[in-house]
Amino acid sequence: MSLLSLGLLAAYFAGGVQFMMNQEGWDAADAFYFWCMTVSTVGYGDLAPTTPKTQAFVSVYAIVGLVLVWSIVSDYYGAVQGKLQSFQAKLLKMVGIELVDVHALPIDKHTPEQVNAKIKYWRRYLLAMLPMVTLLALFVALHFVRKESSFTEAVYFGVVTATTVGFGDFGFLDEEPLNKCLAALGVMGVVVVFANAVDECLLIRKRQQLRHGKIALPSLEQLETLINNKRNAGEGDYISEADYVVETLLKGELVDPQILLAIRRSFYWKANAASNGKRNSLITSEDLAALWKVKNMAGAPGAPTLDVDDLLGHGSPR
Repeated sequence: MSLLSLGLLAAYFAGGVQFMMNQEGWDAADAFYFWCMTVSTVGYGDLAPTTPKTQAFVSVYAIVGLVLVWSIVSDYYGAVQGKLQSFQAKLLKMVGIELVDVHALPIDKHTPEQVNAKIKYWRRYLLAMLPMVTLLALFVALHFVRKESSFTEAVYFGVVTATTVGFGDFGFLDEEPLNKCLAALGVMGVVVVFANAVDECLLIRKRQQLRHGKIALPSLEQLETLINNKRNAGEGDYISEADYVVETLLKGELVDPQILLAIRRSFYWKANAASNGKRNSLITSEDLAALWKVKNMAGAPGAPTLDVDDLLGHGSPR
């Protein structure tokens, strides 16, 4: 997390806390607790704005917070979650539960079927869920001990918090100021880690389906159509690896079509920098030299002052 991110985060909460203290008469702990519950979308309902002015302010400030705070906080908690996951992976390895590194299986020596036979997906789901289960268990335990609730009530409170349901029958409003603030930060952590765990499980599921050919992979009919289209466009009588990857990404909705089009457009014009407008499927050293030449002529900051021969490797040694 950069200093700028920390500054923006501090400024957001400081501004919101100060406003609610002035307009609602809350103390700093209550105001901070309120904004944490708001931007986490849990919203227990134990604190709420009571005047048209504060309601209007919250309506706008909450939207800003959802975008600003989560873009910063989710990265921070995600990094913490990643370290926790790495630690737990080492613990699982010690008891004989180890993940297969698919990157260590060369493409030319392992068929998709052989890779599928090696991967134990339950282990991947287990590792994805462990950080969330660990944090949720800690959250439940603390509530069980401090609130003198039954175990069932503590689990219920933990789940409705992690899922951001937040019915409002439990909360932290009656806690001491320090405990209230710590609880608010804990709630945000539980929500982020839970959301990340769900996203990772869905991603593992998609990988599993893709490897088993249940989604995305082009059929023989689709490959034949793709070859015919390329042949009719005069682009050859074959499908390249890039063609296959693009078709799979689009068919499986694994990438936004507009993002993919922007990438392909960028490649097209970089690959044509030195080819006099002719279509080229490669970015050559000549293309790269031409691009640097244009950038040097434009006086772009940071561009190396090299001539074309240097970039092509034809310059005299120095």
